[in-house]
Amino acid sequence: MNSELPKVDITYGTKRKGDSGYGNLYYFLLASKKNNKSIELTLLNGDIFVSNYIKNDSRKSVVVFSDRRFYARELKMLRLVERREIEISQSVRVNMDYPFNPKPKTFNLILNKAHALGKNVIVFMKDGQAYKGCSISHDFFSVRLENKDGQIVIMYDAVERIVPLEEDGSLAV
Repeated sequence: MNSELPKVDITYGTKRKGDSGYGNLYYFLLASKKNNKSIELTLLNGDIFVSNYIKNDSRKSVVVFSDRRFYARELKMLRLVERREIEISQSVRVNMDYPFNPKPKTFNLILNKAHALGKNVIVFMKDGQAYKGCSISHDFFSVRLENKDGQIVIMYDAVERIVPLEEDGSLAV
């Protein structure tokens, strides 16, 4: 009977249902504040900023940094960097000048499989970049990777594909 079912490649993600929770993202931001680190933010449109996390409004999915604020769905990737003192200024949320992903996907299934097998993963981004590492945690909206450069959080809206790696670093498809 299983041979009659269609095979789906879950490395390209599956349809995400429900509202955004972004729990993994908020946990990462709180850890940055606790460890006295700044955050390098990369937005979906490619802009890169370094700022300090202040607070978030989880109901509206808005994250407030020392000099700007963003919707969580605007974020592509976050990386911890050494603390920089940035003057706190008033900021207002401006409308996005690019559309958010109308067909949101989650990569929870492939990450669960990789974690169960104890394998590292490679994350292929829509812009052509790739990041290798060990998945520390993930939810339906983001993955937190540990690699030689430290920890990064990657939002699924910017991900094309996630593939587990073999011990030798080759793709385990």
